Amino acid sequence: GFASALADESGPGRVMVVSTDRPSVPAEARPGPGLWYRTIDGFGLTMDQLVLPEPEAGDRALDDVVSRIATGAELRPGELLAPFSVEWVVIEGPPGQFDDALSSQLDLVPTPLSGDFRVFENPAAAPMADTGSFLVWQRDGAGFSGPPSTDRVRLSLNFDSGWTPEPEAEDWAVSVSAEDGSASYRQFSVQFWSALAATVLVVAALAYLLIVRLNR
Repeated sequence: GFASALADESGPGRVMVVSTDRPSVPAEARPGPGLWYRTIDGFGLTMDQLVLPEPEAGDRALDDVVSRIATGAELRPGELLAPFSVEWVVIEGPPGQFDDALSSQLDLVPTPLSGDFRVFENPAAAPMADTGSFLVWQRDGAGFSGPPSTDRVRLSLNFDSGWTPEPEAEDWAVSVSAEDGSASYRQFSVQFWSALAATVLVVAALAYLLIVRLNR
């Protein structure tokens, strides 16, 4: 609720929930050094987000960042979390290693919203759709939209060629052309057709084996 209420015009980013107590992290979580964590869309946790997908490049990069922060050696954890659009860090459950790590950092702002959990705001968090300028793109259904330009927009999402228009990999994330003023996901991407082709080949192979056995 607070993520949406306190969001700027680009909309809420992500909330990263951290705890040493597994049940304190909602739905499925990823393991870290002496903790559990996951990110939640600032609009709230939806049914399709209950189960986490297999880790991709962005998930592995975030895992490395969480491990680095947990050591307590990073003075600017917000800067490390910024590319992932982590706007809030929420620590739940008993105090632990992550609390100690954030007690001496410089760029996450402690925000006393509740006595039951510890909240830190990340002012450096990149928007989910980062135009790199004063132009603001917002969520638009399952995609994003905003003022058209000749630049590109970086989406804080794992690269997938299903994003349009003109998707390009930007490290682990995806960027699209801003000329149309919108970014949307084409369900039937290259990955989808590759997976479908593999499934068809497996089914065809099994059918062939069955026919051969029946004709013996």
